[in-house]
Amino acid sequence: MSRLLSAVVVLVSLGILPACTTSHHVSSTKPEQATLEQPKTEKNASAEQVPPVMVFERTPCYGMCPHYTARLYADGRVEYEGFRHAPVEGKRTAQIAPSVVQNLLRQADLLGFQKLDNTYSSGVTDLPTTALSIRYPDGTTKAVRAESGAPVELRNLFATLTTEIEKALGVTAER
Repeated sequence: MSRLLSAVVVLVSLGILPACTTSHHVSSTKPEQATLEQPKTEKNASAEQVPPVMVFERTPCYGMCPHYTARLYADGRVEYEGFRHAPVEGKRTAQIAPSVVQNLLRQADLLGFQKLDNTYSSGVTDLPTTALSIRYPDGTTKAVRAESGAPVELRNLFATLTTEIEKALGVTAER
């Protein structure tokens, strides 16, 4: 009996018995939130588990508004998914200089991003929404969604993000 118990302990510790291991459920709607809950160790600090520092999203409208999501990482990686009317449709991974990401974060800091309203909206339902979420080094996240009425500094940050994402994707101004 003790041999059987020893064998089970060895199999469980090696992960051979998957029914006995712990699994993590990752929500498909907000994968970056699931990564915030995991403690960062040297063993699990792979690139896939490091959360993005910025998530930039443009939503569809009743017209031809570009619809896409871009996740920017401190190392300059950009994970992009374009939908209808996006500069590029489908999933892509691109690279920008890490200094560009730092400059975008600095621009957000200079405009007082953390103190902005969470939502800028006029209540019109067919306007597209532009959203930006920033994850800070202390683990907190601030998200701002804007349809209309956003401060000019925020609109300028959105324009800079759009330009940097399109450059990373190789999109030209002639599209």
